[in-house]
Amino acid sequence: MICGDKHRRHLLPFEEVEHTADKALRVYGHNLQELIENACRGTIWLLVDNTALVATQSVNLHVEAAGPEQLIVRLLKELLYLVDDRQAVPVGVDAVQLDERQMQAACGVGVVPLSEARPYLRSAIKAVTYHDLHITRCGGLLSIVVTFDT
Repeated sequence: MICGDKHRRHLLPFEEVEHTADKALRVYGHNLQELIENACRGTIWLLVDNTALVATQSVNLHVEAAGPEQLIVRLLKELLYLVDDRQAVPVGVDAVQLDERQMQAACGVGVVPLSEARPYLRSAIKAVTYHDLHITRCGGLLSIVVTFDT
C-alpha cells in the first residue's frame, strides 16, 4: 500500500517491490514491534520457501541500535549471519521483544541446517543496506522499504 492510495487495502505484512539491481521489500506494521517482526518474516520469505521446512533448532537473537531503522537493519543482518556463518537457514521468527527506550530487540528464530534447506532457497542475499531507509506513517500503519544486496 502506498500512502495516498485510497483504493487499495493493506492485505499483506510485506511485499516485494521493484529495485533496479537488488531485492527490496516494503514492510508494514501497526507499531514498531510488528514492523520489525514483519521485516524478519519478509527477509525469511526472500531467502527460502519455508512452507515445507520445520525448524529443527531455535536461536535467540538480540540487537541494540541508535534508532528504529538501525534496529531493523541490525536484526536482519543477524538473520543473514545465521546463513553465512552458522550454515543455518531461518524458517520462522517468534514474537519480537522490543524495548523502545533502550532501542533493543530480541527474538527466537527457528532454523534448519543449510544442507536441508538448500533445495528450497529462493535468493542469495549478501547484505541488508541502509539505502533510502526510513520509517513512514501511512494512515494507521508504519511502513519501511528495506533493500538487500543480492
